[in-house]
Amino acid sequence: MKFSGLLLIVAGLSGFMGVASAAMAAHVDSDPYMALISQFMLVHGLLYVGMAAMVKGKQSFLAKASAGFLVVGQALFCGDLYSRLSTGERLFHFAAPFGGGSMMVGWLFLGIWGLQIYLKPNEL
Repeated sequence: MKFSGLLLIVAGLSGFMGVASAAMAAHVDSDPYMALISQFMLVHGLLYVGMAAMVKGKQSFLAKASAGFLVVGQALFCGDLYSRLSTGERLFHFAAPFGGGSMMVGWLFLGIWGLQIYLKPNEL
């Protein structure tokens, strides 16, 4: 139950940041990075809502690993883009590539978790 709640907190923050960055892209800064940040935040926010619904009452290493990689990856990738916009500097060297790779691993774990549910639906 606590994990579902944590995912919903992250979903809310991600959605908030997605809408805020979309507003900034439309009204303040038309840089393509800002629109990209908005897209990533909104898509992943919805993903966390779906994951929270799926994990409710269940313990799954793959779900937790997927969420962990996705959240860290999203923070690094979007944080690096935002840092470049606001300061002109990277968050740190290779932050965006590490973040992107982390998100890819998270999505892969999500797919493996789905395969596990598909193959053994009564055990999860």
